[in-house]
Amino acid sequence: MRGKVIIDGAAHWVQVERPEAVNKALLGFLKAVS
Repeated sequence: MRGKVIIDGAAHWVQVERPEAVNKALLGFLKAVS
């Protein structure tokens, strides 16, 4: 995964407003680089 991830329905506190979507994006990134 390279580039940007836009998480709909979230603003400045993305990790608080949409934690499931943030975790999914982070796990995808970590799997790609490990």
